[in-house]
Amino acid sequence: MAVMNTLQHARLIRAIQDLREQLNDPSSFGSKARRLYMYSKEDAMVKWEDVESHIRDARSRGYKVEKACFEHGSHCGLIMEDAHRYWTTVQRFWQGQDMSDVATEGNIRSCL
Repeated sequence: MAVMNTLQHARLIRAIQDLREQLNDPSSFGSKARRLYMYSKEDAMVKWEDVESHIRDARSRGYKVEKACFEHGSHCGLIMEDAHRYWTTVQRFWQGQDMSDVATEGNIRSCL
């Protein structure tokens, strides 16, 4: 939130919608940057439906996207729900490995 507040005061972004656009703009990170979205159904700050919407937008623009939805993790607290799954997901993504079995562990289907 502090970063968002700073960017808004510096007039670099006007709102969350601007940030969403900037994150999917190829001039921000390049068009070949792979993405990993890790999120939770119970996040009180960022709704999982908004994350899914951003994922769909990124994929429609040609980005390679992986995702892992957790059921109960709080904002920035996914590791506390399932540390093994969290770190396995990060490691496999970093190494470019298949993540289909990690992405479907637990209750990910309930996020879709």
